[in-house]
Amino acid sequence: SSVLDKKTTTTTISHGHLSVDVNSFTGEISRIRHKTKGITVDVPFRQQWGYYTSYDNTKHSAGGQNSGAYIFRPSDPNEEITPINPINVTHVNVSGVLTEIRIEYDQPWVKEVIRLVGLEPAVEIEWTVGPIPIEDGIGKEVVSRYDTFLKTEGTWYTDSNGREFQKRRRSFRPTWNLTEFEFVAGN
Repeated sequence: SSVLDKKTTTTTISHGHLSVDVNSFTGEISRIRHKTKGITVDVPFRQQWGYYTSYDNTKHSAGGQNSGAYIFRPSDPNEEITPINPINVTHVNVSGVLTEIRIEYDQPWVKEVIRLVGLEPAVEIEWTVGPIPIEDGIGKEVVSRYDTFLKTEGTWYTDSNGREFQKRRRSFRPTWNLTEFEFVAGN
């Protein structure tokens, strides 16, 4: 059954203490609210898919290491992201314990599913990328960027493969002075 209201641009899906505002046409998340113990945390949210052109040392006079499986290196350190835009909600499923929204993008090699499961205090985002087209001879460094608009002063935490959170600080290394030359890859 569908919960998306195509008469308005924003639809709210919720369960328990969590509610999420999504664009009724594209499925993009615009806001996440979590209420617990009488306190509501209300966060504007934006996710953006895109890619950077991969570095190829045969096309640069400076040489250097190519992008590859273990190195994220855009072709130009000042390159702007090439957006991959959501265009349509392809499927909505609502059952007693699950709300699921499947999203189609303007590049058919990117797919995404947003889920609220049970009373879990989390938004689950499952994504699939690939196969990435290379017929144009250009490698693509695909990213999913999450913007929360929180005032964090450059500090955030990342999940280390489901084991523990790691504290990160933008443009900082705790044991040595960092001089940054590749601003996108460096963070």
